[in-house]
Amino acid sequence: MQDQDSSYKRIYSHPEMMRDLLLGFVDRPWVKQLDYTTLQKVPTRFVADNQRQKEDDLVWRAGLPGVEWPVYLPFEVQTTSDGMMPVRAVSYAALWLLRSD
Repeated sequence: MQDQDSSYKRIYSHPEMMRDLLLGFVDRPWVKQLDYTTLQKVPTRFVADNQRQKEDDLVWRAGLPGVEWPVYLPFEVQTTSDGMMPVRAVSYAALWLLRSD
């Protein structure tokens, strides 16, 4: 599983691949409006309160015309179903918002 996860992470580390994934699979108007020339990977390493390091798979940032703040796009590779994924996603978002950089 780890090799498969790292392969997906490597593939979707390229802005063109992330753009194609979003446009091909996320059927929302705002996805078509994103300024894909502004796609940037953002750091994903966090330290939780218990001092354990956590790392999200990928987080991308892109501009949206007419919107002052960038859109953040977390990308988590899952090779199996995980009923706790919503909880994990919220914890990643909270850790990301609390980062100290």
